[in-house]
Order: sequence, then structure tokens, then C-alpha cells
Amino acid sequence: MNVLTFPNRLAMLKHFAPADSIGAEIGVFRGDFAALILAHVKPRKLYLLDMWQTWADPDYAQKVAASNNDLASSAARAGGPDTDPAEWLAIFQHLQTRFPPPTTELHRGISWQLVAQLPCNSLDWVYIDADHRYCACTRDLEASWLAVQPGGYIMGHDFCHRFPGVMQAVLEFAQIHAVQWAGFTTEEYPSYALRRPPEPPT
Repeated sequence: MNVLTFPNRLAMLKHFAPADSIGAEIGVFRGDFAALILAHVKPRKLYLLDMWQTWADPDYAQKVAASNNDLASSAARAGGPDTDPAEWLAIFQHLQTRFPPPTTELHRGISWQLVAQLPCNSLDWVYIDADHRYCACTRDLEASWLAVQPGGYIMGHDFCHRFPGVMQAVLEFAQIHAVQWAGFTTEEYPSYALRRPPEPPT
């Protein structure tokens, strides 16, 4: 399979995610890229998955601790530009109005747990741009492996040395599952595309 290059992630997504597809964006934040996906890719169904909750929120830290001890301490310490739980709730509520059903479904929680709740082989593609730490990215990838159907695409953002956790997780995942490298973008913060091998003919 030839590895293709694209000028940006939207161009890559339009190539690998045909119209009327079923996909998921993992890590949505304020919904700007989701809006572009809906306008230009025109999926039949788009799942929007995010915690919409700051790492500094004790409630989120407890949820992470309950499911993933190796991330709990760093999650509890982390902050960032948006550390007010009320602001995150306002963003989520705004997106519920901005992206109404039935084309879109918003789900709030820990990303890999949300992906794991989707039926196996139900997605044509995913785009991952959530927690960039190695352990979290690995869990997002592994959950996506089960959710994306054979022949579908697992894509993600920030495959570069500035985010070593993303690079390590993606490279290890690709080797373990023998996926096909399908594409990259040439942006400052590149995106990648992996193809889950199709089922062999019977």
C-alpha cells in the first residue's frame, strides 16, 4: 500500500473517510475540527468523545485513578489554560446545541472507555486527538482497534517529536498489530493514518 502525503489533516480525512461513513473524533475540545468534518467529510454518523473536564478537577482525577492508576498522579497534578470545571461544562452544553442528533452523538468521559462502549467493527474510521501521554494514547489506539472495522482507518494528530508519547504509542501499536501505514500530513504538527488490514477473502 502506498503511503500518501496530504497538506493538512482535513484533506487526509476527506480522502480516507468517504461521505456517508461512520466515524469518531476522540478529543473534541471546542468542536472546531468536528465542524469541519461535518461540513466537508459529511459522515452519516459522527461520535464526538471527550472528557470535557480539566485534569485539575478532583472528580476527574478520581475517575482516572479508578480505571488507570499509572495516569492518576499526573492527572491530579495537571492543569492548563482551562482549569475551571464550570467552563468545561459550558463548552459541553454549547456543543450539545451546536451538534444535535441524529448525525452526531456526544459522549463525555474517559476517552478509551467511551470508545470501548461502541460496538466492535462499527466504525469506518477514528481520529484521535485526546490525551497525548503514552499510556493514554496507547489505550485510545487499542480501543479503536476493536471499534474500527477491518479495512477501516485509525488516524490521529501530533505525530511528531514534540509529543514523544504519541509517537511511541503509534509506532508500537503499528508494529504489534501489523497495520498498514496509509498517510501523513506535512503540517507543523502532523497527522498520521493507519489502515486496519481487511479480512482475508474466504
